[in-house]
Amino acid sequence: RCEMPYISNRWLGGTLTNFKTIRRSIDKYKELEEILNDEEQASKYAKIEQVMMSKELEKLEKDLAGIRDLDELPDVVYIVDPVFEDIALKEARKLGIPVVALLDTNCDPDLIDVPIPANDDAIRAVKLLTNAIADAIIEGKSRREEFLEEEEAKAEEEAAAEEAEEEQESDIVGEVVGESVTEEKDITTDSDDEVSADIETSTSADEEKEEDSSKADANASEKEVISEKKEEN
Repeated sequence: RCEMPYISNRWLGGTLTNFKTIRRSIDKYKELEEILNDEEQASKYAKIEQVMMSKELEKLEKDLAGIRDLDELPDVVYIVDPVFEDIALKEARKLGIPVVALLDTNCDPDLIDVPIPANDDAIRAVKLLTNAIADAIIEGKSRREEFLEEEEAKAEEEAAAEEAEEEQESDIVGEVVGESVTEEKDITTDSDDEVSADIETSTSADEEKEEDSSKADANASEKEVISEKKEEN
């Protein structure tokens, strides 16, 4: 119900401490299941081979069906009757995995990280407490999904805010560059105007010099004419 791996038949020795071997057995179980569920693949084997594979699959399914999707060691182990499941308890303690367990009067609470006093032989008590733990797991998964969604939404908002800030900075930089270009154009225009004024002033001065020179030549010519007339007289 809470989509957690479980073992309800018997605990295989090394399920935790020899997880790589168990993982290979799970892969074998999935392979046999795929072959026998596909008629085309199953037809490639003789009838006797199919019967042998079916028996092997049945045996693996009984022991591994609950942990077929367990890809790594669990973070917590929940045990009903740790006296009977002493191998599971020892493996979890050896690997430092926290243990939550239902404890009867014959159990040692010092070996359990989270002990829950209960009658582990009463089916109704075991069902009640196991359902409560399953409900807690479902609620925890729901809260975790909500937390992840909130974090994702916050990340998107921050990214949008950063993008907007970058766009604003880009606009400011563009305005500053535009003003600088306008100022440079104004300065260039003023310089061109000054150069044009200098050229006009220079041209006017040259023209005045030419006029003065022409007047001087005319005066000199008049003087020569007057002197010539005087000499004739």
